[in-house]
Amino acid sequence: MADPGHGNSVAGWTGVIIMLVGLSIGCVGFTIHNPTIVYAGGGVAVVGLIVGMILRAVGLGTKPKRR
Repeated sequence: MADPGHGNSVAGWTGVIIMLVGLSIGCVGFTIHNPTIVYAGGGVAVVGLIVGMILRAVGLGTKPKRR
């Protein structure tokens, strides 16, 4: 069976972990009714996306498959 390629890479895991931290911060802010913390958590999630893309660009993402 062929490898499904679920993106197990440094870039993927780092980006997702940073985004999960950001979303957790946002959820705490939402729970305590503090919009500043909600927006800060959203900002951290966006930073996670950018970090993942940068790490992929420098070669820490999954390698493209040959056909």
